[in-house]
Amino acid sequence: MAKKDRTQVKTDSEKLAAEILLYITHHPGVHFNDLLRALNLAPGTLQYHLNRMEKENQVLVQRLEYKTLYFPPALHDPMDQRIMILLRQEIPRKLMIILMEESNKTGQELTKLLKITKSTLSYYTRRLENVGVLKIVIEGREKHYSVTDPNRVANLLTEHKKSFSDKMVDRFVELWVRI
Repeated sequence: MAKKDRTQVKTDSEKLAAEILLYITHHPGVHFNDLLRALNLAPGTLQYHLNRMEKENQVLVQRLEYKTLYFPPALHDPMDQRIMILLRQEIPRKLMIILMEESNKTGQELTKLLKITKSTLSYYTRRLENVGVLKIVIEGREKHYSVTDPNRVANLLTEHKKSFSDKMVDRFVELWVRI
């Protein structure tokens, strides 16, 4: 009887691990706290499974500053991971979409379109440039911005469209697929 109970526990544990992996696969670059909320698990339970899955190479982990982000093994390219981390954030995501729709925008145009301050734009453009996603060209007193590899970003947006609850992503993907 006890042997059967252990088997059942193992099966439940495997089911939970599969559910966690499925969520990570559909939401690459997901933050630990977002996993907690989405799956409604206790922090210790989730941490146990994630640690085990990391040791077994079932998930890839990026630890950045104070965040821990999770990726499925299929998204093993470090550049794709860095782009997904940025796409998970609203302002960088919108900034990249705007620039892929119409490249070579000025800072003034971007602040108006995004409804953000110059300093906020500067913060995000610096981050995007440091990752290698954004190209900045200075012409006179103006900075012009463009995405360095729009196909790569568009492919990630298209592939993981369902993981973004953003009408801008839906509209972009619809237009991109037509091209």
